[in-house]
Amino acid sequence: MKITLDICVNKQKLLKLLCAYVFIIIIDVCWFYSTRGLLYAHLNNKNFNYIAPFFVWLVMSISIIALEPKKYEEVVLYTLSLGFVLYMFYNLFSYIVDQSGGIGVIFYDTLYGMTLFFIVGSLIWLIFDK
Repeated sequence: MKITLDICVNKQKLLKLLCAYVFIIIIDVCWFYSTRGLLYAHLNNKNFNYIAPFFVWLVMSISIIALEPKKYEEVVLYTLSLGFVLYMFYNLFSYIVDQSGGIGVIFYDTLYGMTLFFIVGSLIWLIFDK
């Protein structure tokens, strides 16, 4: 397995980045709108920065396309572990700062992060690397 970040040099990597970015935004927006009352009700009254997610989505997209898998098993392992680590650290930090969400949000949101990375990584692999 090879990990590279030469995005600007390679047009295919730039296209992969754009596709991953769009997939992440679409899935994330659908997730938040479908679960905002159930899991994220504690965020309704807070001032939410709407610019920050776009940068987070970009970083997530870059981390997904950095992998150049040779087999689908590598995609599965990389995306699930990356989603787990990123979402678990973010959720634990958010819980430490603001405990209004509860432990259940940490569990479900981390599981969602793993699923999100798996779906987007699989789509990128099927479209570009298969």
